[in-house]
Amino acid sequence: MKALEKYDSYKSVHENLSDRFKEINTSEGTLDDLLAHLDRQKEKAIETTFTNLRKHFIDVFKEIVPMGSANIKMVKNSEDKV
Repeated sequence: MKALEKYDSYKSVHENLSDRFKEINTSEGTLDDLLAHLDRQKEKAIETTFTNLRKHFIDVFKEIVPMGSANIKMVKNSEDKV
């Protein structure tokens, strides 16, 4: 009789853990999608900010050195990407 009670108890625990495992796997996929989306937004924001910075840098340099010109370039390090 005790064996049947223990079996029912362990079966219930197993079902609960299985359900939680499925939820975690689903959440992991959702979090991966969110992180990818946030990374794209971050890259876009960095590029927009750099474009504005570049424009202002060129304008300010022309004011400081009227006969000169300057430019800046963003270099992306491919080693940083995992």
